Amino acid sequence: MKTITLYSSSLSLYAGRARSYLINANLDFRETIPNTQYFRETVLPKAGNRQSLPTIELPDGEVIRDGAAIIDHFESANGHRFSPTTPKHRVLSRLFDVIGAEGLLRPAMHYRWNYLDENGEFLHYHFLHSQPEHSGREAKSQYMMSKMQHAGRLFGVTEESAALVEAVYLEFLDALNKHFSEYPYLLGWTPCIGDFGLIAPLYAHLGRDPAPLRIMQQRAVRVTRWVERMNRADQDALEFFNPGDSYLEEIFCRIFELVLKLVVIRDD
Repeated sequence: MKTITLYSSSLSLYAGRARSYLINANLDFRETIPNTQYFRETVLPKAGNRQSLPTIELPDGEVIRDGAAIIDHFESANGHRFSPTTPKHRVLSRLFDVIGAEGLLRPAMHYRWNYLDENGEFLHYHFLHSQPEHSGREAKSQYMMSKMQHAGRLFGVTEESAALVEAVYLEFLDALNKHFSEYPYLLGWTPCIGDFGLIAPLYAHLGRDPAPLRIMQQRAVRVTRWVERMNRADQDALEFFNPGDSYLEEIFCRIFELVLKLVVIRDD
C-alpha cells in the first residue's frame, strides 16, 4: 500500500486524534504541514476548499477532512479494530470520544492562551513555522495567535470561569491518573475509540504546551505515560505486569465516574 499523507500540525487538537489512530493502526503515513502549493491547488479543492486540520490524502487521491471522519474511514476498512462490541463498552467508548474531543476544549484553550508567560515563545515558534517564508510571516503569526486567543474566550474561558475550569480539570486529571495506575488504556489493554477522542486535547494542548505539560508531569505521571503510549505503535506498557490485549468488563462502573467529571467540565 502506498503512503497516506496526513496534513496537520503538532499544535492542532484534532490532528492529535487522527495521528494517534494512524500510529496505533500501524498504517503507513507521512505527516506534513498544509502550506504548500500542491495542498492549495490539489488537496484543498477536494476538501471543499475548507482548510481544517487534520486532512488526509489517500494513495488513490481521495481526500478526507476531520479527525472523526478519518477514523471512521479506517475503522470501516479494518474491521472496526478499535470499536468495542459489547453495549457497555460501546457506550463508554463513544462518550469519551465525544466528551474528550469537545468537553475538554475549555481547559485546553484556557491552559494554552491564559498562560502565555510560559507558553508564548513555544506557541510563537510553531505558528511562525507553520507558514512558508514570506514578508508578512511575523504579522500573520501574531494575527493567528490573537484569533485563537479570542476563540478561547468564546469557548467560555474568562477570568470569572478560570478557577472553576482549573479545579474541575485537576479533579479529572487525578481520577484519570488513578485509573491508569491499573490499566494502560481506558477500557483495559488496548485503545478504543474513546482513547483517540481523549488524546486530542490531552496531547496537543494539555500534554505538550509548557504550562499544562508541567502540571501533567508533576501531578499525573501515569496520564503523561498514557499520552506517550498513545503515540507509539507498540503497547508501551512496561510498568504493567502480565499485560493482556482485550477490553475488561469490570472497568465499566469505575470508568463511568470519569465520564461524569468530563461532563461537568463541559457544562458548568
